[in-house]
Amino acid sequence: VYENLEIQRKELIKKRRIFTLVIILIFLAALALFLVIPQISIILIVAGIVVLIISESKVSKFRRSFKEIVIKKLLDEELGSYTYNSTQGIPLNEIISVGIYDSPDRYDLEDYIQSSYNEVRYEMCDATFEERYYVTVDGKREVRYRTYFKGRIIKLDYKRDLNTTIKIIE
Repeated sequence: VYENLEIQRKELIKKRRIFTLVIILIFLAALALFLVIPQISIILIVAGIVVLIISESKVSKFRRSFKEIVIKKLLDEELGSYTYNSTQGIPLNEIISVGIYDSPDRYDLEDYIQSSYNEVRYEMCDATFEERYYVTVDGKREVRYRTYFKGRIIKLDYKRDLNTTIKIIE
């Protein structure tokens, strides 16, 4: 599996270099023709943008598939029985209900894993929480975001009632 991914990665690097060279040549041609035939320059610039978008979509697709394949293989080796979803997390309302953080203005939850260890069920995910704030730049009010949490959320489900909430914050 890993060898095949490495072959795909090397092929993608070669293709990306070719795409980059093609984009540079297209833009140089567009600049050279701009004074003579501006319409062709515009067509070449649009073609260059299309080539750039295609190149980046191939890279993005490889990164997503790489992550899925590698993480699932590692989880198969380590956990056996599990649930994994690269694009979801523990529901935000469950995380907020613990009372450590207020509801974020913007957030990202990913790499959800649900499994058990020594008969203790657990769920975990990567999380990023951001709060909105405002700044004034040149007399204009701009919205910015500040990350106030970036890390892993872990939810343990003990079979017995502990009558308390355990919060571990680092």
